[in-house]
Amino acid sequence: DLSRANLQGANLSLATLVDSQMADATLVAADLSGANLMNAKLMNANLQKGILLFTDFAMANLKGADLRQTQLQTANFLGAELSGAKRD
Repeated sequence: DLSRANLQGANLSLATLVDSQMADATLVAADLSGANLMNAKLMNANLQKGILLFTDFAMANLKGADLRQTQLQTANFLGAELSGAKRD
């Protein structure tokens, strides 16, 4: 369980985090490029300035997450919950 974890600046590229519990986690400036976060629980997580290129958020819960200033052009959000998420 990574809920409330401080992962600021962490290199999680290509990580497999399927079904992970990351609610309220701090992932500011973290590199999640190519990571698999299918069905992950990221409610209210702070992902500001993160690198989310080719990140798979399919069916993930990002309700209330902060996605401002992220690189997410190639991320997959198919079926993801994004209500209340902060975006640029």
